[in-house]
Amino acid sequence: AIAFTTTEPVLAERIAAEASARNAGACDCPVSGGDKGAKAAKLSIFCGAEPAVLESVKPVLACLGTSFPMGIPGKGQHAKMANQVAIATTMIGLCESMVYASKAGLNVKDFLNAIAGGAAYSKSLELYADRITGGDMAPGFMVEHFVKDLGITLRECERMKISLPGLSLAHSLYLSVISLGHERSGTQALIRALETMNGS
Repeated sequence: AIAFTTTEPVLAERIAAEASARNAGACDCPVSGGDKGAKAAKLSIFCGAEPAVLESVKPVLACLGTSFPMGIPGKGQHAKMANQVAIATTMIGLCESMVYASKAGLNVKDFLNAIAGGAAYSKSLELYADRITGGDMAPGFMVEHFVKDLGITLRECERMKISLPGLSLAHSLYLSVISLGHERSGTQALIRALETMNGS
């Protein structure tokens, strides 16, 4: 069995244990890449599985993108959680820079084009800059799903006794996005919460 959904790592461990008890195998394979990655079969697939099980499903995974072995069952989910931390804090930086540029009187499109070739470049900038400046909030990944993932990650942080302030801030900001009615918009709708905070 292959589970592409994002869920608690412990659930992936339990599913794999149950599959093994029935002489079967299970892989937790959450993905990253959004709608564009899915359509182009260029997803990044975080794989948590025993080596033999992973080997048996590689032909299927190759149809969707590139698989990255992360370790035993549950580790694919942990990799996805860490991925969501990186995305959340990167999106904050992108959207805050756009609010600043706008308030400073810059042409935001020109500004984004200028930073795309420097150290501020990110995949979020590549994928979402044009969508945000064009007012396109259509989901590549829905806010409500993102908040669910960030909630899982916060619970895992509590379990591991680690503190990630940026993650906590991102979770709070995305809850604000939901309160504005954008739960089914894409993660780029974070700009709407920041604009509201700053009277834009």
